[in-house]
Amino acid sequence: MLVALPKEAIDKIFSDNGPEDGIVELFKAVIPNWDSLAKINHYPQVNRKTSEYIASQIKLSNKIHNKNKNLVNVWMIWMNVGFGCIEEDIPEWFVKVDESKLVYKEG
Repeated sequence: MLVALPKEAIDKIFSDNGPEDGIVELFKAVIPNWDSLAKINHYPQVNRKTSEYIASQIKLSNKIHNKNKNLVNVWMIWMNVGFGCIEEDIPEWFVKVDESKLVYKEG
């Protein structure tokens, strides 16, 4: 499934949150029923331009919200669990979510 994630939404997420919380908010914006999610077996995908823009907003958010924190820690969070950018055929400002890879809590 393709989920729209407009540039303006990315901007708002990172202006309203520090970089760590902003990363979580990105996932909440594109994964249905986030609060019922137990596990993600595959990370959402974006194209390179969208990925680079998100990275720039993480850096900017770090400067604004976490002046005393180390950007390396935030960057490692994003690199290890952030959106992948291996599918260049995804349109800009969209995220590809493979719903079959999402595991929800039972009950």
